[in-house]
Amino acid sequence: MSASLVSGTIPSIFHGVGVVASDITGIKSDTVLLTIAGQPYNVSVGINLQQGQNFNDGTYGLPCAAIVTDVNGNPVADGTQVTFSLQVSGYVFWELNAGWNESATGGAFACNVYIDTVQKILPFNDYENCNANCVGNPGPAYEDINHDGRRQYDWRVPVEPLHTCSDGAVQFADLDGNGVWDPIEPLNDPVYLNAYHTLQIDSVYYKLLKNKPFPASDSVLLRTLAVMDSQYSAGTHFIPQLGIYAYDFSWAAQPYPQPPSAASITRTIQTVSGKAVNQIIYGQSIANRIQVTITAESQGIITQFPAQEVLPVVGGAASN
Repeated sequence: MSASLVSGTIPSIFHGVGVVASDITGIKSDTVLLTIAGQPYNVSVGINLQQGQNFNDGTYGLPCAAIVTDVNGNPVADGTQVTFSLQVSGYVFWELNAGWNESATGGAFACNVYIDTVQKILPFNDYENCNANCVGNPGPAYEDINHDGRRQYDWRVPVEPLHTCSDGAVQFADLDGNGVWDPIEPLNDPVYLNAYHTLQIDSVYYKLLKNKPFPASDSVLLRTLAVMDSQYSAGTHFIPQLGIYAYDFSWAAQPYPQPPSAASITRTIQTVSGKAVNQIIYGQSIANRIQVTITAESQGIITQFPAQEVLPVVGGAASN
C-alpha cells in the first residue's frame, strides 16, 4: 500500500511536517518527518577546481553547481530551473616586482635585491574598453621594463625602484638586466632612445633626484623627451580617465599574446536535491590565462556572491 502527500503553498521549517499512519486497530507507524520546500530564497555557486575533464579534443570541462534553498535553508523542489551566466572577467598577466634582503653574518653586512615574477589579474574592461571603443590600442611601442602593460614615464616614480640600504648604499632593481638604472620606460623611437641613453650615461636622473647640476646639453635632451612624451599622451587612444594615464594594456612583454575569451556554460539546468549541476567548457590554450565569473538565477533570485576563478589546467580523461 502506498500514499501520496501533496503540499500546499506554505513551506515548512526543516522536518517541520510529521506524518503518522495507523490502521483500524489503532496501531500507529513511526513518525516520518518531512520538509515542505518553499520558493527560492538563496542561490550560491561553486566551482570544482580539484577535478575536471580533459576531452582530448583541445578542450577542458570544469564542474560547477548552483545550490538553491528556500527561506528556511531547505533545498528547493526538484525541477526548479536555474539560469547560469558566464563572463570572462579578467586576463592573467605577469609583472616583475622587486624587493631587498638585508643580513649581517660574522660582521659582514649584505644588502641584496631580489626580483619576483608575480601573477596578476587584468580586469577585462581594462584591456579593451577603457576608452569605450572595444578595441585594444596599446599605443606607440615602448620598452615594458616591469611587464605591467602600462608605460611609466615619470622619472619621479621610477619604474626600476631605488632602495637605500642600512649602510647608506643606494641600489636599484635591474628589472631588464641591462646593468643601468632605468627610471622610465622609453619609447622605441631612435630619437627618443638616443637622447635617453645619453641622459643615462651622464647620470642625469640621479642628479635630478639629488638636485645636482648637469650640463646644458642634457637639459636640451630632457626637453626633447618631454615634447615627445607630450605627443605620446596626446594620441587618439590615450586614456586620461580613471587616473590610468596610459593606453590600453600591452601584451608585448608577456610570455603569450592576449588570450581568446571563449568559454561556455549550459544556460538552464533543473535542480535535483536542491542543486543544479553544470560544467564550464573552455579551450586548453586559455587554461591559466583567463578568469571567469559565474552567476546563477532562479525565479528572480540572483547569486549574491558570484564565483570567480582562473580556469585551470585539469587532468583526467572524459568518460564515455
